[in-house]
Amino acid sequence: MYINSVSFLDALLMSFAMQKLLLFIIDYMCGMMRLFNKYDRLHHTTIFILFKALLLYIVILVVAELLISLSYALLPSKMTSLIDFEGERLTMSGIRSFSTGAWIRVVLIGPLMEETAYRLWQSMKKWHIALSLSFLLYYLFGDVFISFGLKSLNYAIISAILSLCIGCLFYFKMDENMLKKIKDNSKCYALLVLFSCMLFALSHVTNYMLNSQVLLFGVISSLRHLAGGISFAYVRINLGFFCGWIAHCLVNLFYCLMSTL
Repeated sequence: MYINSVSFLDALLMSFAMQKLLLFIIDYMCGMMRLFNKYDRLHHTTIFILFKALLLYIVILVVAELLISLSYALLPSKMTSLIDFEGERLTMSGIRSFSTGAWIRVVLIGPLMEETAYRLWQSMKKWHIALSLSFLLYYLFGDVFISFGLKSLNYAIISAILSLCIGCLFYFKMDENMLKKIKDNSKCYALLVLFSCMLFALSHVTNYMLNSQVLLFGVISSLRHLAGGISFAYVRINLGFFCGWIAHCLVNLFYCLMSTL
């Protein structure tokens, strides 16, 4: 138990240290406060915003892959032997066999659910926040149930009901004036967006079958998803939720097409 706890703590510390390095680079390149407000929307064209989002994605992804490769080279092989989770393997098998259901889940439904959970709230509207929280909790409860081997439809329904109830509770408890103050405070709002980007990246750790030995490298490997988290948030804030979802769909479509080659 002590070993597991230490490994988990090491993984979190390493992940946040590497994410801070990535965020420092991004902050140096384009100014984090400006990145997560509507400055570019007010001063630049849609084409400029999309090009900047693509450039952000590529730069962050390259830096993340370099950090992952460095970790792979430095860590013992027993700590870098990641195995995809069963559901992930089945999904990729469906993609490679051109299963319509798999392609719809990965290219359309998956991005819609993730954008709702991690970026819909960025409008700071009450019902958007409540809906994002509900989807985020649904992911969390689902992972908890799956970790205990509880995979039936009944537990999925229980997760949905619990998530919606908590989301509704937050909706009625939230104060609109407080939300407006948070959004108007550029530093506080940017930090919240950054936190959601980091959470989005770390959520992809569940793509792998983890144990105390590979947990550290699993968390490090999730850093590549920080590229999507930050670039999709930038598009969502400047061009709206629908454009952020389309950008996410196109990225997933690209990776799906690449996996079939």
